Amino acid sequence: MLDFCDVFWASSRFNEVFLGALSADELDRRRSFRFSQDADVFSASRILLRLVLADRIGQTPADLKFTRDCLFCPRPHGKPRLNLPNAQVHFNVSHSAGVVVVAVASVEVGVDIEAIPTHPLDAFEGMAVHPMELSHFDQTEMVDQPQEQMRLWTRKEATLKAAGVGLVVSPRDISVGASGSAPERVQWDGLHKPALPIWVSDIDFLRNYACSIATMSESPHSVRLVDAQGLLTLSRLARTGGNPDPREEVVG
Repeated sequence: MLDFCDVFWASSRFNEVFLGALSADELDRRRSFRFSQDADVFSASRILLRLVLADRIGQTPADLKFTRDCLFCPRPHGKPRLNLPNAQVHFNVSHSAGVVVVAVASVEVGVDIEAIPTHPLDAFEGMAVHPMELSHFDQTEMVDQPQEQMRLWTRKEATLKAAGVGLVVSPRDISVGASGSAPERVQWDGLHKPALPIWVSDIDFLRNYACSIATMSESPHSVRLVDAQGLLTLSRLARTGGNPDPREEVVG
């Protein structure tokens, strides 16, 4: 039986009372953005993450603490994790063009969302395509269609985020296969290969966006998509400071 990975998504609209749940560092980061829309997207992603995790572990959103230990150096810029001993919850966050997504699972998880540009990226094949992937995709289509480029890129990015290595590993060193909603096992060539398999699939829920989810486990995880807009804008929860239950408050 497949285990589940929950993916919560929303726009960057949120009730400003929820800003009280953010840490001092998060508020400093919010103030550092030059444009208000960028500050709102960042804030919405952090608020949604706190609301979802608080419900999972039974804490208030403001009490959650995070670490960002790097696998390769002492600097605190690695994959975010809960600063909670023996926490059996893993998460990842992504945002693009006013949309935020939060993935939560019982195993290491990565998620990436990208707005599809109007024009293809130059030199995309040399930057991102594994040699084996040329057998899955028509080369001209890959070069000429921004949607196909972004589908492949989000699969790569989600995979590297699940492994916690980011772009330390070249996207060309992993083969994520053809696009599709069924989980596909990643082929990992080169450095920092994870001990467990990584499974990646696409999530199609918004026009003009590509989104992919990756989990690191012996077997793949089924994905449950949750519209979390109501969670971000529900003023009653913000006033009470209680732990929201996403299963009761949003539409799955």
